[in-house]
Amino acid sequence: MNLLNRTDRKKQAYNQFSILGVKDVIFPKFIKHTLGGRYGCRDSHSKIWKDPEIKADDIVVIFEDDLIYTGKTRQYFWDMLEEASKLLRSNVCEIINLSGFAISRFMKISEHYWRGMNTTTCCYISIGRVLKTLPLRFKWTDCHIDASFCLMTNMLIPLNPLFTQDVFDTDNQWVNNKTVDQLSRYFLDKSLKMTGSRHYLLKLFSKINVSRAHFSKPGKKTMFTG
Repeated sequence: MNLLNRTDRKKQAYNQFSILGVKDVIFPKFIKHTLGGRYGCRDSHSKIWKDPEIKADDIVVIFEDDLIYTGKTRQYFWDMLEEASKLLRSNVCEIINLSGFAISRFMKISEHYWRGMNTTTCCYISIGRVLKTLPLRFKWTDCHIDASFCLMTNMLIPLNPLFTQDVFDTDNQWVNNKTVDQLSRYFLDKSLKMTGSRHYLLKLFSKINVSRAHFSKPGKKTMFTG
């Protein structure tokens, strides 16, 4: 997914796809949402989920344009996709999120995947029949899409994420106050090597998102924008 005005991110995404050996990428055309950040993010993802070209049994990999591959090798990425596809086709899960920071992992399901919760959605995998259900399931919440995945889907995550992203180059805020949001991201970034601190911060962000999912009013919708 890429905003039309972010040609720099599109170029970065192509560089990452070249590293992974991913070809024939489809870039839907999105413009910036009038309400900004998380609303545009949700509408962009939702437009892809509703794409009539996606069939019920299609395995779909969705990337955001600021992805940064952190996996071991190119082949490791494809091996992880193959394992994920088998799990999805077997109805073991609905979403497999390959990106972000793990909030919790509580049950090992396969060689590389666990039931758990994590943040960000710069790369995730699902199957067409599940994607078609998500717009209606997420209709009455305007929380971040990663929180919706954690709270409202049967999701798996890898032991170690395959993708990260630049958390500072965004207006998709975790909290409404942008200054507080940037400070939160700063301390999260600084605490990545401090397991206890990272765990505490991510738990805090999880609670913020849970609160929004249960108590916030639906936001204004502007379809076909990102």
